[in-house]
Amino acid sequence: MGISLRAIVPTAAALLACGALHAESGIWGVQVGMAQPSGGAKQWVGSTVGAALDVTDTYSLGGQDAVRMRFGYFTFKASNRNPETLTVPGWAPASYPADTTNEAYAFTYGAEYVRTLPARLYVLAGLGVAYVSANRTGTFDLTAASAGPVRSNYDANNFVPYFCGGLGVQITRSLALEARYQSTSMKAQTRRLDLKPLGLSTPAEVAFEKLTVSTLTVGFSLTF
Repeated sequence: MGISLRAIVPTAAALLACGALHAESGIWGVQVGMAQPSGGAKQWVGSTVGAALDVTDTYSLGGQDAVRMRFGYFTFKASNRNPETLTVPGWAPASYPADTTNEAYAFTYGAEYVRTLPARLYVLAGLGVAYVSANRTGTFDLTAASAGPVRSNYDANNFVPYFCGGLGVQITRSLALEARYQSTSMKAQTRRLDLKPLGLSTPAEVAFEKLTVSTLTVGFSLTF
């Protein structure tokens, strides 16, 4: 019998969190940084640089080991001029010009194992769950289908597992510089596109392909 990754990841994150409950009092921190998209996210928003904000709570396990709980948020937004494939009732699926603003963002919650290394360095690896959303607002030109332009706003979203890894350097007792890679994916789905402005009562459908959302975040971590 196969075991779903969607079940393994939250379970493993919960086990890490249990370790934190039996550790010493936590040390709260805030991380602010710039995020660079990769994978499907880069196709969605291009090479635009996004912003990331994380709140962490780190529990020492003794010696060089710790467990860190993390609540995070990142966002990317960019304008695109790419064709979009629409399925319109009574028409064959076709690609039409689109002038849109695309946005991808996620809220994440997970747990990380942190290992302190010599020379003030540390490494981390973690698992968690994410609410990922991709939003598109724009105008679709259906002139080729004997219709006019139509403006619409639609989005797709999922709760999905994620994994991450990172490397940091402790500059002072309370300030660190950290680079962190995180990856998750949003499953393929369809959304409706309202065509009432064109006099069509039945909506069209827009297909979202599976969207891998991978980010590389570099920023400062302040603990207190």
